Amino acid sequence: MNDHIGAGWIIRDERGLFKLARSTRLTQAALPIQAKALALLHALQSAWCRGYRKVVMEGDCKPLFDIITQQSIDVNIDSIVIDIRSWVDRFSSISFSVVPRECNKVADMLAKVSYQQHLTSQTYSFLPHWLRSKLYHDSVNNF
Repeated sequence: MNDHIGAGWIIRDERGLFKLARSTRLTQAALPIQAKALALLHALQSAWCRGYRKVVMEGDCKPLFDIITQQSIDVNIDSIVIDIRSWVDRFSSISFSVVPRECNKVADMLAKVSYQQHLTSQTYSFLPHWLRSKLYHDSVNNF
């Protein structure tokens, strides 16, 4: 087992334009669903702190979204889900949309960069050049 898992997320506006992204290494996540849950929690917190109150959370982990929206539980992520649900309640409008991994290349690339380069955490306020083609691909396929 690895000592860490990479996670990444992006905030885009309603037109798909880049607003913020984060790449992080999660040492407390032993399973991919834990990494995805922690990434979702961090994304919710960042969206809230930046004043977003109406959000659509996109991701390729349907089981995670099912656990959050159907009030079921997974013992591997139960404490993270409790935190996520408390943040969800703060937003005036929130929905969860499952997208195929092929349409979520930016988050996937951010997770890989964090893992491969052993980054603890990196926030991107401006779109890095190495993410441009991935963002374009995601935007074309999602919007």
